[in-house]
Amino acid sequence: MATAIAGVTVTRAGVAPATLTTGTADLALADNDGNVLVEVQNGSGGNLTVTFVTTSSVAGIALEDVTVVVPGGQTRWVGPLPPAIFNQADDSVSVQAVGLNLRALRL
Repeated sequence: MATAIAGVTVTRAGVAPATLTTGTADLALADNDGNVLVEVQNGSGGNLTVTFVTTSSVAGIALEDVTVVVPGGQTRWVGPLPPAIFNQADDSVSVQAVGLNLRALRL
């Protein structure tokens, strides 16, 4: 079973950030409605890659997964993730992020 990426929904009253989720080869961003940004932090000294797995195709040709290289000691924000391209049957997005830390921000 995939580890869920912690997330928080932003409100006008303000919210505290979600706790960081430690990256693994099997993560899930639950209930993706296309209005989600993912913060990806790299605490290591080298470049690491996060992969967002696509689930759709065009004219029978599978779309490539989206990969983002996060340089050592830096943070990247990724999104939005259109459901028609990324969602699995349970409306989650499969994410692979070994060695990275992640959290989601829902708008």
